[in-house]
Amino acid sequence: MPNKLKRYITIDPAIKGGTPVISGTRVSVAEIIDLLKGQHFVDEIIGNLKQEGVIVTNEEIFAALEYAKYSSLDEAKTPKRSK
Repeated sequence: MPNKLKRYITIDPAIKGGTPVISGTRVSVAEIIDLLKGQHFVDEIIGNLKQEGVIVTNEEIFAALEYAKYSSLDEAKTPKRSK
């Protein structure tokens, strides 16, 4: 993970089993990506999370998106093991 993302994304085995989340929340990167895929706007995501008592920023949403991009690139570079 690029250093600039470390302030926004946390990976901790004690939080959601090590699933990457927005720092200070239990909102996973995957949840953000799913919402964006579902054609939700960033402001809408932020507003819905705020109603649930979770405060996230535009920067955190975009960091989640950037993290997903990097993790996909990392997976693509990793050779698959044959069974």
